[in-house]
Amino acid sequence: MPMQAAVGHAFSVEGREAVARAVYKARLVLGNVRIHFAVIVASFEYDFEDVFSAAQTQIGDVPIIGFSTSGEFDTKGNHRRSVAVALVTDEDLEVNAEWLPGFSDQSVSVTSQLVKKLGLTSQQKGLLFLVADGTSGDYEAMVNSLPAGRYQLAGGLSGGDIRLENTYQMGGDQFGTGGLAGVFLSGSHVKIGIGNGLGWQPVGAQFR
Repeated sequence: MPMQAAVGHAFSVEGREAVARAVYKARLVLGNVRIHFAVIVASFEYDFEDVFSAAQTQIGDVPIIGFSTSGEFDTKGNHRRSVAVALVTDEDLEVNAEWLPGFSDQSVSVTSQLVKKLGLTSQQKGLLFLVADGTSGDYEAMVNSLPAGRYQLAGGLSGGDIRLENTYQMGGDQFGTGGLAGVFLSGSHVKIGIGNGLGWQPVGAQFR
């Protein structure tokens, strides 16, 4: 069966209920198939322990990566205080997701540990996707410490209440704040393209 994916989005007062509704909507699209990978994007206003617990209950024993954010979006537009869930099914997809604490204080060391836990080697082709704490940590050192290889790299920073300096990440069967989550996706038929763009436009002379 070729890769299939579906996105569900839901609002609720409680994060647990929002996750349940979002997963239900995504499953309606996919039907009764086995899920192989999931992505959870949740408002920082929710109790993230509830979000994580609901994700495990609703999706099952599936590799998950997720993070808190100050705003969510899907094909219908931008949202606040909601949850977006992406479910992926593909029998040939190989997925390994992990989360480690301590990124804020030991960015390079934690990055190295995560790469080892993901089993990443220089010869593997695939996508390494990283989500780091959004309020602290050395992101440039993180990227520079990654091993050279044939894989593609993408990622970002989790969002949250900057006043409390609290953002959340989840990977595999763990979650927390101040950490680093990562997932490595690979497969014999998987093709990956990475692009980026900036919202800023030059308006005049540059000063240094």
